[in-house]
Amino acid sequence: MKVLFLDIDEVLTSRRTIYAFNTVPRCSMSNAHTQLDSISLALINKIEKKGVKIVLSSTWRIGHTVEEASKALSIPLFDKTGRCSTGFRGNEIKEWLDNHPEVTHYVILDDSSDFLSEQKKFHVKTNYRNGVLAHHYEKMCKLLKIDLW
Repeated sequence: MKVLFLDIDEVLTSRRTIYAFNTVPRCSMSNAHTQLDSISLALINKIEKKGVKIVLSSTWRIGHTVEEASKALSIPLFDKTGRCSTGFRGNEIKEWLDNHPEVTHYVILDDSSDFLSEQKKFHVKTNYRNGVLAHHYEKMCKLLKIDLW
């Protein structure tokens, strides 16, 4: 199984989406997906259509079911990471991976860097200005061993 651990803020949102929509979307908003970056969202959906499972690692998972978050994002989510006592995202991802030995490839798409040293080579780092760009998509495809097209 191939997995994409997905953050939302500064990944599917960016400075330009905040300017464009005059708001920062939240998971509780019924129309949140309409205020995300449409290109970034399309690239994530394209990866999912290639058989990659999307696991929500964003704070958007807190207090929401996978189904609620999936609907808000308009992305078919497979699961979400749990919360560990340290609040360290790398530990939460490690715990999820430890419980899913069937994972053969994974990538972490996030603007943050709070990951374990062994996870850093699988991290694709975005930023608040732009969210997901073409080179992020290309790196994810390479790490997941899937075709660009």
